[in-house]
Amino acid sequence: MSATENLARDTASEVLTLDKCCIAPAVSTNTNTIQADVAYLKYESKHELEKLYTMNYDTGDTFPRTNAKNELKTISIQNVRKSQAHPSFETCGFTTKKLQSSLSMAEFDDSDKVEAVFYTEVKDLLQELYPNARAIEVLEHQIRKRTPQFPYHTGEPYKNLLPTTLVHIDFTSESAALTSRAVFKDAADRYPNLLVMNLWKSLQGPGDDWPLALCDVRTVDYEKDVVSQDLVFDNRFNENLRVYHNDKHKWYYYANLQDDEIVLFQQMDCRVPHGRGVPHSGFLNPCADTNAAPRVSVEIRVFIYFD
Repeated sequence: MSATENLARDTASEVLTLDKCCIAPAVSTNTNTIQADVAYLKYESKHELEKLYTMNYDTGDTFPRTNAKNELKTISIQNVRKSQAHPSFETCGFTTKKLQSSLSMAEFDDSDKVEAVFYTEVKDLLQELYPNARAIEVLEHQIRKRTPQFPYHTGEPYKNLLPTTLVHIDFTSESAALTSRAVFKDAADRYPNLLVMNLWKSLQGPGDDWPLALCDVRTVDYEKDVVSQDLVFDNRFNENLRVYHNDKHKWYYYANLQDDEIVLFQQMDCRVPHGRGVPHSGFLNPCADTNAAPRVSVEIRVFIYFD
């Protein structure tokens, strides 16, 4: 695994941990809104004095693997396509764009093809959207595949990355800057302004199995709702953001994503206070077609540099 892959995977490894058999069936209140459970960070007073951490290696039971606890909260998730609020990237931190990849779903299992073809397709799209960008660099991609048993843990190790069930933001402002300097030093040295963006694409076809929920950044109190967490490995560490529940949070998802669509959502913008990353999580969708194929998705992290 390359240094780039090591740095990138650090940001997501902790959020793959699943609560066993505790995710309640979601409820459809109408055709436009879904109620579903997601796992927020449970508030504890020790967070005021003790940095959150998760160990991603065997510590020999010398101390707890993590000092973070999760709590399930039922949230209302609006279908963006039916919403009267008309969320956009500029206002809420997320949007969809047209991107028909030339790769088949099977070809996304070939990392070399993804890097040669899909990375170029994504960079071309972003160059059109951001003509003033001075550099666009792809950090890495991840493929997630839901097993039929998910979210229930069988006790056996999973072969693939699964949909995340924890509300999180992939980067802090500090960890994004550190990753930028470590992996894209030339761009980081030359250009002072950095936008970190995730792009998420459904690959399995129609049916809306385990889609992605996105939180409107305008409803997040970044001074009170988010807290940084160290992700510690045997030879390195990284940092992401966990999120406390707030009744003011407004959640959305894109129903019926087509083959030629891709979701874009902000994870850190150094030009705005607190970076305004979009909290996100997968969720069990009660409106999914009963014949829907299990979710297969690709997520790609991109660093965009400006003067």
